[in-house]
Amino acid sequence: MNCTHVRRTFHSILFLLGMGTKFIMAQGGVQEMLSIHPQESYQTVVGFGASLAYYESWLNAHPKKSEIYQAIFGDLSLDILRVRNAYDYDPDMVERVQEYVTASETALGYPISVFATSWGPPGYLKNTGDRKNGGTLRYTAGSGSVEFDYAGFAQWWGESLDEYNTHGIYPAYISIQNEPDWSASWETCLFKPAEVINASDTIAGYNEALDAVYDTLNMRDQTPKILGPETVGIGYNSVENYVNSLDLTKLDGIAHHLYHGVDENNPFASSEFSKVGDFHPEVPHFQSEYSRGDWFSLAGLIYKSFYDEQVVAYLYWDLIWNEGGLVQLDFPWDQSQWIDPQKGYTKTKDFFAFKQFSAFIHPGWQMTGNSLTGTNGATLTFVSPTGDSAACVVINRSDTEDLNLHVTIPGYRIHESAIYTTSSSENCQLKGSMTDSLLTISPHSITTVDMRISEYDPLDDREAPTTPTGVTVLGSTVNSLNVSWDPSEDSVGVEGYSVFVDGTFFGVTTDTSYVVAGLKANSDYLITVSAFDHVPNESGKSIPVIGTTLALPDTLAPTLEATDSIYQEGTVAAVSSEDGKIYLTVEGTGAELAAIREACIDSVVAMAGVTLDITVSGLENGLYWLYATDSAGNISEPEVITILGVGMGKPMVQQFNIFPNPFSRSTTIQFTLNENQRMKLTVIDSQGRVVSMESLGHFPAGNHTVVFRRDGLSDGLYFFKLENSRGAIRSGRLVIQD
Repeated sequence: MNCTHVRRTFHSILFLLGMGTKFIMAQGGVQEMLSIHPQESYQTVVGFGASLAYYESWLNAHPKKSEIYQAIFGDLSLDILRVRNAYDYDPDMVERVQEYVTASETALGYPISVFATSWGPPGYLKNTGDRKNGGTLRYTAGSGSVEFDYAGFAQWWGESLDEYNTHGIYPAYISIQNEPDWSASWETCLFKPAEVINASDTIAGYNEALDAVYDTLNMRDQTPKILGPETVGIGYNSVENYVNSLDLTKLDGIAHHLYHGVDENNPFASSEFSKVGDFHPEVPHFQSEYSRGDWFSLAGLIYKSFYDEQVVAYLYWDLIWNEGGLVQLDFPWDQSQWIDPQKGYTKTKDFFAFKQFSAFIHPGWQMTGNSLTGTNGATLTFVSPTGDSAACVVINRSDTEDLNLHVTIPGYRIHESAIYTTSSSENCQLKGSMTDSLLTISPHSITTVDMRISEYDPLDDREAPTTPTGVTVLGSTVNSLNVSWDPSEDSVGVEGYSVFVDGTFFGVTTDTSYVVAGLKANSDYLITVSAFDHVPNESGKSIPVIGTTLALPDTLAPTLEATDSIYQEGTVAAVSSEDGKIYLTVEGTGAELAAIREACIDSVVAMAGVTLDITVSGLENGLYWLYATDSAGNISEPEVITILGVGMGKPMVQQFNIFPNPFSRSTTIQFTLNENQRMKLTVIDSQGRVVSMESLGHFPAGNHTVVFRRDGLSDGLYFFKLENSRGAIRSGRLVIQD
């Protein structure tokens, strides 16, 4: 089975020390599990590196170069330095590189691996005579044939290495031509995968150039490894097209750049990484140049390169530059131009994002399998060749949510750890160490955990943790219980706790508290807890405690019914749907308990469904409102009653009718007056607010008709009152409904 597929399968499975799939809900939110599997080893890391190109002289001349050397070599812990092979056209290049190698040994304690790449050969080896501005390898055309100067190209490479060796530099890697598929204004030289000779093109073949250089190198005592073809990117099958033309026995690594085939703004969506990774996986893959996108994209690109393509090395493009790069240099010959007048250089945000990987993952380390729950995290895990150190780099892709992680290495103990984070406000900042293997990763950030570990045999541990004590229900809601307990003890270490509800397993946590969610309201539950270790040995269950969820809050208002109009009666009959109170108030009282109590004329204790009589004798004729309340303080809609014939007034309206009701546009009010009167119609909404007041004019005794139009009123329940100069003489409900 292809190891790539094995790794991807394991990554999608949740393991917790053989306990099966479990989801964790801790008090602070969802807690994810990261399990590192050293027994699942993949590619061996060659290292992290970057290129010194075009601003070498700035670095050599910089008055703060010793600090800069410490930053680029020591702080980043670089493993590979990529340099231009500028032999025969830049005579000072090798001396500059010699200084860099010496500085790297001072900062690192050992010399850095040099990777020499040809941006392009000297002009005399080009068909254009110009080392810049495109062109291909020099050739001669005879009768029906074209001969490219592969031998001259190979000789130039041999002499280049002689010069490096003379200065004590023995490059670990070379690339015979940088970006052979790209023509630019700087040093370039076009090579097709194989020779192209036709009416429009005459271009040398990369395959034959490689053969010639390979043969020349084989005659040397010390031979560097050859990487290639260093295409511009991984899209358009460019890597595959070049490599398919080569004798792979002459290539020590498949190298490429990332200038096409990836989305630097959303690297996790790029699919070309996996495709290239599945292409000749038996040959190590190198990402040898790239620097587009922001610092967070850089982390995603490194992740995709190692995880999907399984590269053994990742090289940033510009180690130093005048604008950008990992270290941005100010003009060394004029301190007045320095952005930082004290330093003359700046560690960029990319510097710290790159450091999250390069400073903690070293040559010879193995990338391992891992399983990570949840969807926001992306992680790479590595173990040292001696098995005593491990590192994991976790990218939290969420812009808003923390990533709470429990880290475990089955079969290993984590003795020491150090957490480093780069975020929008942090630069590879040391955050302390893990506590109980727990860490919280802030949104949109990169976190590296550097660990010291040791292997042990779980079978040697036969002792279970102590049974949890002090189980307590700290609080409850209508559907959850917040439970805590005292920590258990174990000879090796407690791995976590299982929570049981009514004797059934409910969940697992590494904390000593847990929120049991998804319960029924107003119900009792029996809670117990057990502890387990790495094996896992499991303790007995704790003494059970009872937790009770809260009852659902009463948010429904009671309904109220009452007699509409009172003639010669001293009481009004009213009934509420719930226990509580019924209040008699003046008309227009607002629907708030304080306002109702202040305007109260009388009140009675109500029992649900029981009709009560409320005394109204002695009140003046007119409109009054009834409200019903329940024990939770919910208030009914007001019930309008009209008092006629029992108070100090006398009936003014003999007959009354409204039709239609409900209505959509207008309704007709018909009434009979017993004497001449000036009339007014007032409409009030359910909150007691006057929404319409219309003077109807003077009416003689007799039958009358009035039309009321909604005029912009929304659908709903309204109350009206027909009034004369002494007050309301008739009232009722209006319902507007489309």
